[in-house]
Amino acid sequence: LAPTAYVANAGRLAIGAAAGVAFVAMLKLASHWMPSRQFALASGVALFVGVVGATIAGAPLRIAVDAMGWRNVMIASAVATAFVAVAIWLVVRDDPSERGYRSHFPHRAGDAADRGSMWADLKAVLAYRNTVLLFFIPGAFSGIVLMFAGLWGVPFLTTHYGYTTAEAALLASLTLISWSVGSIAYGPISERAGGRRIPYIAGLLGTMALWAAIVWVPGWSRPALVALLAALGLAGGAFILNFPFAKESVPARFAGTVSGIANMGVMMGGLVMQPLVGWALDRHWTGALSPGGARLYDLAAYQGAFSLLFAWGALALLLLLFTRETGCRQTA
Repeated sequence: LAPTAYVANAGRLAIGAAAGVAFVAMLKLASHWMPSRQFALASGVALFVGVVGATIAGAPLRIAVDAMGWRNVMIASAVATAFVAVAIWLVVRDDPSERGYRSHFPHRAGDAADRGSMWADLKAVLAYRNTVLLFFIPGAFSGIVLMFAGLWGVPFLTTHYGYTTAEAALLASLTLISWSVGSIAYGPISERAGGRRIPYIAGLLGTMALWAAIVWVPGWSRPALVALLAALGLAGGAFILNFPFAKESVPARFAGTVSGIANMGVMMGGLVMQPLVGWALDRHWTGALSPGGARLYDLAAYQGAFSLLFAWGALALLLLLFTRETGCRQTA
């Protein structure tokens, strides 16, 4: 309903701020309502539901927009979201004890007295080594998936593999879906392994190996490329371990604060790599244009730009070696 682009962009800013708070609040609620061993699973399921939403915002949304008009679809979405907000207010409680159930949060005597200002809590959380390391690590995963599936994958696939725009978008959605499915699997895997660091490292190495195959080996057949991108998403799902790893690295009363820092680290991957890859592509542009006037980049340009992700992967691997294993246990 915005009358100007400035008002519309203010709406986008508000949506982003609200969505970020919602995910972190969900993680905080999970630490109260679910056993600690299920926190990674809860994080993965939440991501899966989010990706389902993103998938609905693809082809199904396009059909709805064609049938109803985009403003009506946006208004309907706002109304549905408002109903969800009311349901959360009426049903959800901060702790199971408010409903007469046993809480899974390790309450301590004096917790309320320990609460300081937001800045004091942030300073206390950042004093833990794992917090800082786990801020920089997850971008190695999310940078690839959000950069490729969210922006640059479609022109790469249409230009160099002959996919139509719709087919390339579908393949990008497949990468996101496999990413969310992988994130569900890594929680139980790390619980069985009795630690977060080894599965995290294994997922990182697998992600980088698959990314290298996609970037540096041209001419994959369509079935092989589909399999590679699905496998890339599954391996990249290891990023979800960032949330339980971070939560278990600090006292339980800081679960919300450290989850926010970990979530910001995940988002940094797409925030940094989407424009950085675009800058690198422009640096390698040979002057070719599509019939519609869009820039076309050759394979060498994509290989050079996509290779930037390997630097983040190498840094993430190094930082993971300096993390302190938590053994899947939350400190009180």
